[in-house]
Amino acid sequence: MKKPIISLTSDFGVQSQGIGNMEGVILGIVPDASIIHLMHGIPDFDIRIGARTMESVQYLPVGFHVCVVDPGVGSSRRAIIIKVKRGDYLVGPDNGVLIPAISVLGGFEKAAEITNPKLMIQPVSPIFHGRHIFAPAAAHLANGIVIDEFGPTLGFNELVPAPYQEA
Repeated sequence: MKKPIISLTSDFGVQSQGIGNMEGVILGIVPDASIIHLMHGIPDFDIRIGARTMESVQYLPVGFHVCVVDPGVGSSRRAIIIKVKRGDYLVGPDNGVLIPAISVLGGFEKAAEITNPKLMIQPVSPIFHGRHIFAPAAAHLANGIVIDEFGPTLGFNELVPAPYQEA
């Protein structure tokens, strides 16, 4: 069986323990994963740069791509998974940061809100959804859990739009 590819992108500083925590959570769930650190150190909460960075996942192998650039952490914003036609899954906050990657990966196929507590690290921290929600979701997807197990389905028009027009 092919090793699953999980990429991580964040606004965490390169000296942040958050990066290692997310990698540890992933490897605890799917020990044979190959983890690619696409980019860390995005300016704090800069959804525009995060979204531009996510466009570059087109140069990575098909996989599970996590983005944690999340000024809404701890708020009522949704945690989501988007399945795209190339076969990848995008995992992160519903704040527009994932939307630009959809078009470069062949288009939208399906989305779901992550609400299933069994697929999260408990208790969920109000300030570290990367470790407790997004990283575990990518790992569970890599282990074969289907998107429908995570929570309710979302249509494309229900998602927060991209932070720039051309996306």
